[in-house]
Amino acid sequence: MSSVDELVAFLRRCVDEDELWAKAASADRDGKTTVPGGVHWTWAVGEQWEPVEADPLQPYMGGYDGQWSNPVVLRTVEEWQLDWGGPNNKLPLKIAESEELRTADGAHIALHDPARVLREVEATRRHIDQYEAAVDIHGRAVSEYKQTRSQVKLLQVVKYDGKVQALRFVLLDDAAVFVDRPGFQETWKP
Repeated sequence: MSSVDELVAFLRRCVDEDELWAKAASADRDGKTTVPGGVHWTWAVGEQWEPVEADPLQPYMGGYDGQWSNPVVLRTVEEWQLDWGGPNNKLPLKIAESEELRTADGAHIALHDPARVLREVEATRRHIDQYEAAVDIHGRAVSEYKQTRSQVKLLQVVKYDGKVQALRFVLLDDAAVFVDRPGFQETWKP
């Protein structure tokens, strides 16, 4: 297996794992219902879980009232049908609760919700697919050039050689995100 083949296999394993966890985090408590495209997270305060925006000028999220008696809740934006109370009885799911949450931590968590992870998975898969398509076209162009010695085929070889190399750099950048995962090779660092 070539280094690039290993890179592609590594990236596929990483995004498959990320997808698995993001989809699992997008399911209701029973794991029966999932949100296509993943759930979105937001922070909320109060008994009604009113959404609160992270304020970078505040050291802690909106729950602090001088005594940490008003915890901040990480909840889904999407609401889930409850088993009781009729068809309109829906609530968001509570993911976590904290009485003392730094604003920077809270904003970072909410910005990296399962929906975002699933979008990143799809983007990386598109990069892999584009790379593999370019490799295939390049290989066919090389083969046809060897048979025909056509200048048109030579231009196609050069064009796709550049595209393959450019997309390889994109894959290396995609892999850099997973530097802490087993199987990452030091030669892949940008």
